[in-house]
Amino acid sequence: MKKNNFVNELFSLDGKTVVLTGAAGRLGSRFAHVLCESGANVILVDNDAKKNIKLKSKLSKKYDTTCELFDIDITNESSVAEMVKK
Repeated sequence: MKKNNFVNELFSLDGKTVVLTGAAGRLGSRFAHVLCESGANVILVDNDAKKNIKLKSKLSKKYDTTCELFDIDITNESSVAEMVKK
């Protein structure tokens, strides 16, 4: 997708990594698209593995950014600690 130069300069996240919780949800998935369009590498965190995988596939096809995913429940402290280690 072609980026708008003004928007790209104003909101550039090139080279930045963003951890997005609730990524596979209705708002989270829109945020993921905006972040990728702005050049960010996005770590998709959600407890719905199927939706998270589908979102990663869409983002990888549409944008030239890196997406990783973690299928965890962020209310589980040990799961979050394990994600941070990785």
